Amino acid sequence: MARRQKVGSVVYISFGTVVELGSKELMALAEAIEFSGKPFLWSLKDKYKENLPEGFLERTKEKGMVVSWAPQRDILQHGSVGVFVTHGGYHSLQESILGAVPLIFRSFYADNHINAKIAEEVWGIGVRVEDRVITKTRMVKCLEMVFEQEKMKKMRQACDELKQVLIKADGPDSGAAKNLKVLSQLISG
Repeated sequence: MARRQKVGSVVYISFGTVVELGSKELMALAEAIEFSGKPFLWSLKDKYKENLPEGFLERTKEKGMVVSWAPQRDILQHGSVGVFVTHGGYHSLQESILGAVPLIFRSFYADNHINAKIAEEVWGIGVRVEDRVITKTRMVKCLEMVFEQEKMKKMRQACDELKQVLIKADGPDSGAAKNLKVLSQLISG
């Protein structure tokens, strides 16, 4: 995607280094992305590209890219990214908040489910795929929800507010910094 994309228009897809979508969900996600017509950047291990629909890469080469690795933090800081499709791991969630990018969650285990639920129901910065299973219809619905202009505006605003909380929590006078200092003193004797 060397060409410039409109602000908030790109779908970034990454499920991290551990999570792997099954072939049915991978195919459904590709079909939904192609159907949406949105520009996209998909970080997908090479060994899974064979599970994409036949001709997908050729048909979508003008709209998007599928790469084996991507610098996620940098991507989520780029203004053209409009939504992040993710498993909802803690670091992905944090990086998305810092980039003010709304999320679509397909959670898998552990903290993923909790992060996705809180992000959608409490913070209002994302939506969860129904029943935690990607189908073309469910993903298209999620994309339409997030890209609806007013909803996206509200989600980005909520991300900005959370970003300020994260920045403050990471500062030298934060509770976390003070707790680390106390822990260091306790360990040191």
